Amino acid sequence: MKSSNLACTGLLLALCVTSAGARPIPTQQPTPGQARDAGAPKTESVPPLAFGVSGLTADNLPKVKESLAALESQVFVCPGCKAEGALAGSCSACKVALEPRTVKLLKTAEPSVENASIRITPDAGRTVRYSDLERTLRQHLVQIDSSKFPVAGTAQLVVRGATDADVSPLEEALLQAKLFDEVEGVYEPATGEIRLAVRAGKTPPPLSKVEAVLEGTGIAPRFADVLWAPRPLKS
Repeated sequence: MKSSNLACTGLLLALCVTSAGARPIPTQQPTPGQARDAGAPKTESVPPLAFGVSGLTADNLPKVKESLAALESQVFVCPGCKAEGALAGSCSACKVALEPRTVKLLKTAEPSVENASIRITPDAGRTVRYSDLERTLRQHLVQIDSSKFPVAGTAQLVVRGATDADVSPLEEALLQAKLFDEVEGVYEPATGEIRLAVRAGKTPPPLSKVEAVLEGTGIAPRFADVLWAPRPLKS
């Protein structure tokens, strides 16, 4: 596998392999506060996500769809070359301050009462957070069914209530449970979080199983979020 530079539009996400016999994949982290150069590698958008829900009715469906379509995220854009960054700072090319801009998160949102499910397609270059989806749906008394929420593709599990010493046990637990093909954990001292970069196989595990494995470690970590961020395209 080849290493790639992550564009600043993506959230920090190390995708190193820690399974037995595999060699870690070196990654280069984006520089905070610096816009993406025009020559930066293009990224592959987060693929569509489909999951089961409860509480979705013909009455609240229009509001659910409207609220999902209204989800936004903040980015920082150079007023000159229009380069985009995830953090405030300056454009490395134009040497001017980036300007905050609010952008749409999703391209489409398709709730289905008949199937008790929702399918979303993220807009190009956007990072999707499970917590944003959960919070938005709860406003309309719709709840995500974690047993029908697949943690598909490459994602990042955010765990709180653990320490640096807990990274390896959490990695090992997920690998032994054979939930993911690849797992790599990193402790973030600034936030007190463990970020577990994972890659699912052909049959992605439901979120409920992931939570059960984490809780079964005895470390008492608290699952906080799942992130799907854009990935660099392979050259």
